[in-house]
Amino acid sequence: VLRRARQGTGLPELGEAVARLAGITTEALCSGARRPGVVAARRALAQVAIRELGRSGASVARYLGVATSTANRAVAAELDPLAQRLLEALTAERPDSR
Repeated sequence: VLRRARQGTGLPELGEAVARLAGITTEALCSGARRPGVVAARRALAQVAIRELGRSGASVARYLGVATSTANRAVAAELDPLAQRLLEALTAERPDSR
């Protein structure tokens, strides 16, 4: 359901949403910084973009400025609590698109 409802959501919009939830800037998100909050935000974005929205690991990695393997490894991990909050926020934004 979310995949179809959110297909119009681009990576920049997703980046803004996760940065807002994590309390960081989008510049930090895409900077390659290794601070724990930034890493968690990147992991959450990768999990949602790849698992739920069907984006490729390579496109997500390019947006985030990380290696493709980094984005793909994030997807293999257990769903991050921040990713869950991001999913809830995305679903709440457009309740009519379910």
